[in-house]
Amino acid sequence: MIVGGGTPDTSYKEYWNCGSIQWFTPSEVGKEKYVSLSERQITASGLQNSSAKLLPAGSILLSSRATVGECSINLAECCTNQGFQSFIPNKSIVGTEFLYYRLQTLKRVFIRKACGSTFLEISASQIAKIWSFIPQEKEQNKIASFLSLIDQRIALQNKVIEDLRTLKKAIMARLFHSSDGEMKTLGDLTVNFSNRNKQRIPYPMFSVTNDKGFIPQSEQFEDREMEGEDIAAYKLIQAGDIAYNPARINVGSIAQYKGKTTCMISSLYVCIQAKRTVSDRWLMHILKSERLLYYYNLYAEGGVRLYLFYPNFSRIKVFVPPYAKQERIADCLDAIEKKVEQESVLLNDLMKQKQFFLSRLFL
Repeated sequence: MIVGGGTPDTSYKEYWNCGSIQWFTPSEVGKEKYVSLSERQITASGLQNSSAKLLPAGSILLSSRATVGECSINLAECCTNQGFQSFIPNKSIVGTEFLYYRLQTLKRVFIRKACGSTFLEISASQIAKIWSFIPQEKEQNKIASFLSLIDQRIALQNKVIEDLRTLKKAIMARLFHSSDGEMKTLGDLTVNFSNRNKQRIPYPMFSVTNDKGFIPQSEQFEDREMEGEDIAAYKLIQAGDIAYNPARINVGSIAQYKGKTTCMISSLYVCIQAKRTVSDRWLMHILKSERLLYYYNLYAEGGVRLYLFYPNFSRIKVFVPPYAKQERIADCLDAIEKKVEQESVLLNDLMKQKQFFLSRLFL
């Protein structure tokens, strides 16, 4: 059975968050195989006065709007908003776990059949028309058990990475409460510069992202062409230079250039260098910390969109330990980051392995 969802009227407070009925949205499924607690709950009256339906434990919550095809299995009774077409398995025909994995293999089909101008959506009737071969129960159990083992390994690997990131956050938090050092402004630690490409040399063009740091602009904007463009205003970056997007620094768009050759970036970026009295490795960890993200928002200015240009950036205060200690801290944090990268590669390999078996076991 395929069951849609609904949303109780948000103007009625008695429908929301004072009840115990879990109410899921599409952003809450797909990350984990099983879900049990939603961010928001509704009351029995909210359920009765909306198109939401109560789903039994063991249903498969399939997102059908915007992020089409993401799914998770609910461990307890729940309901969803209208961005779902959830499955209640007919246990005499198909097992819950087998159906969960089968639906994962059909994600591209769901997206292809979805339609809509504002966002993609697939209806229950469209899903119901999709045919699928269902093997005998014994074969279903074998397939589901095998894929479950891979999922358990993936979950463990995610936990390893999350624990490493938690460790780094804990170390960073301690840095702001140490007594060995002094408070200084970012203006004391950095120099703002703006070297323009006045000779119009066609250096490689880069962008700064919040997750990958410096990347070739062609990777971020595939259709962008520079032919005929005046590049005299672009800023030149050397190895070790730091740049940030003043309109997006609040989400972490700040990075240090690790390349060996000169590159150029948009004139919109703010470019800085670490002074010789400070470890640039230590400084980058500080600049990417959650504490600094908070201050970036605090010191930013603007109307509809906030900007953090260098004058305000330079006013932010941080605790600065002696140089030798900065280097030791950077060594520790660099080691954790390297370990996270290694574990992330293994996680990616496990995900590829799962996709390979999904494609082979459901031919």
